[in-house]
Amino acid sequence: MILLGRGPYFGRVLLLAWAVAMVSHPPHPALALQRVVGCEALPLVAGVYFAGLQVLLSYWAVLRLRDAGQSPLWAFSTWVGALPGLAAGMGYPMAGEAQALAYGLGILATLGIGALEPVARGGVRIAHEHWVGRYGRRLLLPVILLQVLVLAPRSDAAVARWLIEDGMHIAPVLQQAVETRWRAEGRLPDSNHAAGLPPPEGLTGNAVAYSGVGPDGRVYLVFEHPRLPCPVRGARIELVPEETGSDLLWRCVTALPEAVRPHACREPPAPLSSVGAASTPDASGLQPSAGAAVAGGMLPRRPGVCGTMGPA
Repeated sequence: MILLGRGPYFGRVLLLAWAVAMVSHPPHPALALQRVVGCEALPLVAGVYFAGLQVLLSYWAVLRLRDAGQSPLWAFSTWVGALPGLAAGMGYPMAGEAQALAYGLGILATLGIGALEPVARGGVRIAHEHWVGRYGRRLLLPVILLQVLVLAPRSDAAVARWLIEDGMHIAPVLQQAVETRWRAEGRLPDSNHAAGLPPPEGLTGNAVAYSGVGPDGRVYLVFEHPRLPCPVRGARIELVPEETGSDLLWRCVTALPEAVRPHACREPPAPLSSVGAASTPDASGLQPSAGAAVAGGMLPRRPGVCGTMGPA
């Protein structure tokens, strides 16, 4: 009732914003909306709101069934099916097939509530007089449309680009640590320990398997996620610092195809003498990336990660 206010206006605004975020920033609209609005608690607020809305609609259906003399027990099960869809919509990591199934359950659950209309015709009075019925009827269609939008197919490139872009939020933390140590000691750190950072396995994100600092202060991020296309899994992005007087200029070096590169890596990097100088990993496990694009826009498949190759 607090979230709904005196009408469904809050719900309509939130549903519209959520839908726009889903269309423009797949597959994690909650994180996209959080970034646009700047509210860290937004995914939790939106998740609680949608969960409450699902319960609200189910309660409305139960009242109508009871008024019509029907058994209301199965109405409670309709919102249970939407819980996995809610979890997937909030960015819970799931494989593509599992995520599609979760969203499908959510859509069926919501449609199940709408299907109670002809079953409980004797409960029309409740639908018009009870506040649950008034708000529930108005919000039912937006919820269905929203979940259909979630289930809309996305291209592999769009999903990969969003996941990689989202994982890049770790980079500024690493860059700041490198710059702080460089200003304090006059030299670039060559490992996480030298930069005062946790081990690479402790610096992870939604799609970042590990990240850290390598030779010459290079910041590197390695991406792994079930929804990343096979050729992109295990991809590495390096941010190479170049000393320019009193500041550090950062250049992005990666073999990722242009279609999935994050915004910071869209411009082709200028040649640096230190890039590609070595061909073997050092003690930190960092392997310098080749600045050139991979033939055919493909990344080499890592054994054991994907069974088949596919387009990026």
